[in-house]
Amino acid sequence: MMAANVATASAAAFLPDAGYQAIFGNSRPIIAGAGAPMGRADVEGDGYRLTGHWTYGSGCLHADYIHAGAMVYENGAPRLIPGTKDPEVRIFVFPASDTKMLGNWDVLGLRGTGSIDYAVSDLFVPGEFTHLPTGLEGKRGGDSYRIGVVGFSALGHTGFALGHGRRILDELGELVHAPSGHPTILSGMAGSDSFKEGYSAAQGKIRAARALCYDIWGDILDTTSRGEPVPLRQMTWARVALCHATTAMMEVSIFAHRASGGVGLRAGTLQRLLRDNFTATQHLMVADKALCESGRDFLGLVDNVRWTPRGFVNVN
Repeated sequence: MMAANVATASAAAFLPDAGYQAIFGNSRPIIAGAGAPMGRADVEGDGYRLTGHWTYGSGCLHADYIHAGAMVYENGAPRLIPGTKDPEVRIFVFPASDTKMLGNWDVLGLRGTGSIDYAVSDLFVPGEFTHLPTGLEGKRGGDSYRIGVVGFSALGHTGFALGHGRRILDELGELVHAPSGHPTILSGMAGSDSFKEGYSAAQGKIRAARALCYDIWGDILDTTSRGEPVPLRQMTWARVALCHATTAMMEVSIFAHRASGGVGLRAGTLQRLLRDNFTATQHLMVADKALCESGRDFLGLVDNVRWTPRGFVNVN
């Protein structure tokens, strides 16, 4: 849901009017895919000829349309963004029926996301079904769209981390009260001082991470509500808050894994939550580079840059 919401919202906000009307005019479709520029789009008339193979296409198996990033080529060479030496990258939106779904999602956790590989070959995409991934002011929609696609991703992943961290502690607490006819190691540990101490500390980690996220996103909401663009430093704080929430989620998952003993190994909700949470820590949005880039901003070592999922890139 989170990944599809990001792709659907970005299409709704940033596609040209003709593309928006064609996709959303008479329906409420699901759009999903991967925005990383892993494809090649050759300019052809008023559109593009797209070929590529993408990975981590979360939600594609449920989608009506696919969202995919590609580098633009013109006359056989990468087309540069005017006034820069940076190649132009665009997001392309096309029917799921034109896409070859390749599977390749046999993983530890988050299996339900269906984050498969997918590909297209020599597919013509009209220009009105593409948009830049760097837009910060939607052609339609409210002020919240001023956070852009990167902001959508950061906000969505933050909600995931806080929600899953909260859920695993709730599940652990429920297992302490297992019926007497279904004894678990946790039933006996309920009176343990070490378990109660660890559980309280874990509660604090998640609540503190939540407070930081609400503080930072509250500041961003104030900015967008004034009709102003989100400054770099606020988006840097959003990425730090996301990394912090994900780390808190991971740490409470480690506590739950150790405390649950064999219970956490068996098929059930707790096992699934542990697998999902540890898998989520491997996402590009929370890679160590995000904190490294944030440190550069806090130390005043960057100028004229903007955030992408992978880190900073120069602004025109």
